[in-house]
Amino acid sequence: MGFIRKPAKRLWRRLMTVPIRHSDGSYWNLNQDLFRLVVRPARRLLRRHADRRVDFLICGVQKSATSAMDEVLRRHPQVRMADQKEVHYFDDDANFQSAKPDYSLYHAAFSATSHCKALGESTPTYMFWRAAPERIFRYNEQIKLIAVLRNPIDRAYSQWNMQRARGIERLTFWEALQAEPERTRRCHPHQNRSFSYVERGLYVEQIQRLWSFFPSRQTLFLRHEELSKRPDETLEQVCRFLGLSLPGNLGFRRVHARAYTSSITERERDYLRSIFGKEVDSLARLLGWNCSNWLDTPGSA
Repeated sequence: MGFIRKPAKRLWRRLMTVPIRHSDGSYWNLNQDLFRLVVRPARRLLRRHADRRVDFLICGVQKSATSAMDEVLRRHPQVRMADQKEVHYFDDDANFQSAKPDYSLYHAAFSATSHCKALGESTPTYMFWRAAPERIFRYNEQIKLIAVLRNPIDRAYSQWNMQRARGIERLTFWEALQAEPERTRRCHPHQNRSFSYVERGLYVEQIQRLWSFFPSRQTLFLRHEELSKRPDETLEQVCRFLGLSLPGNLGFRRVHARAYTSSITERERDYLRSIFGKEVDSLARLLGWNCSNWLDTPGSA
């Protein structure tokens, strides 16, 4: 195609330099006016688009109604979310092989970025992924982070139920809990993404990792049960955190909910209580929450 492209370029250059006579006898140069009226504004627009960074992330945690949070913010008139939930940019090690990551790959996940007050996306694995907080910090030091925290016992069972439904997990829940340490060891030095039922529920370490890069004022932690009990108050809290108005026609919708084929057994719950007991106490002190019901009361499906 070069034999066509080169003559076309030469013809275009000649046209751009031909002076055009107005009816009043004056002349104007098409090349100069095209640059002033079209090219220069387009460059400014593209530069603003290229410099735009994502303003907030729903970074955690898996199986804690992050899909509902994503869905309600997607309907907010001042927000533009990524084209689809879970971009998985900052937890994909392949994106960070170079010292200078190609953020254009990330920004390609957003088709509409202009005319919005807040640009965001939701990938709940980010909080769990050890390398993600530093990567996010290097991308945008001012970004705001939202995480919904669920009773870790119920969260673990919900994740197992999801993996079973997808055909990824073949073990019973009890067997999967017993197998998790060995599965994690086999993944080393990488993280156990698929079968991390217990590890994902160790919230204190994950929060402290976020706070080692971001001030606490840039993070918002919400209780999963508050989304069901007080959805309007929770949404108002999120909007205040992001600096958004609160439209009256929004509201949380149940998303990706699936019926369980069986219930967690008391043996499994007692086992997880023994693991998460101190963890839940530490979390309550860290965030100033009362999480005693996480250990005492069976959670809802």
